[in-house]
Amino acid sequence: MFEKIDRSRIPNLNNIYDIAKAPLGEDYGPAYTIGQLGIAYNPKAAGMEIKSWSDLWNPKLAKKLTMPNITSTSGPMVVDAASLVAGGQAFNADQAFAKLKELNNSVVKYYGQTSEFVNMYSQGEIAAGPIMEMYVKDLKAAVPETKFVSPQEGGYAIMNTVNIVKGSKNKQLAEDFINWHLSKEVQEKSAKAKVDSPVNKELKLTAEEAQGITYGADTVAKLRKLDMKFVNQNLKAWIDRFNKEVTR
Repeated sequence: MFEKIDRSRIPNLNNIYDIAKAPLGEDYGPAYTIGQLGIAYNPKAAGMEIKSWSDLWNPKLAKKLTMPNITSTSGPMVVDAASLVAGGQAFNADQAFAKLKELNNSVVKYYGQTSEFVNMYSQGEIAAGPIMEMYVKDLKAAVPETKFVSPQEGGYAIMNTVNIVKGSKNKQLAEDFINWHLSKEVQEKSAKAKVDSPVNKELKLTAEEAQGITYGADTVAKLRKLDMKFVNQNLKAWIDRFNKEVTR
């Protein structure tokens, strides 16, 4: 689907986070935005402070949780988080699914679309759950005291890449466009408008400007990145296990 890119024509690659430079490999396009999956919650309704992925298993959150469905973008990330909570440094599918099964009775609903999370949260049906940071502004519009945390084990990196379509007749212009897309000026405007979280390391945002987006070298350095080749090889089996073992 994609043309291989000439990285020598994209000098702004030198100004973006390392994690964003080649998420699909050196032959293909960079990420132009990086967000994160963390945990959003209503402190009053939750009755506790959330700092860790393991906090989702706290009995205080029973019947107050929503979790991503396994078929959603963030589903495999939650499987990885469950393996972490189970205590393994290396990913262990058996431990992950056993841990998710423990959590099932606390889950009000497994959501497939973020709008479902927002609606349940706004109506007080849930108090917490994993969600992409970019949607927290919608939660705060309904519940101003909403908190978003990047768990102490690390949030999960969510990246969108920009690539050149196979067979493009304007490959060099497309490479110029990618370079422009990564520029400080474009990235800064996008970040300040809350459109996308920046990958360019040169721009500086105030605390207010950075609200609601994933920003800063320290934040990005702590993000966990899934091996998508491994995920894609195992996803069908994970979906089957999730449906048979977790939500039955």
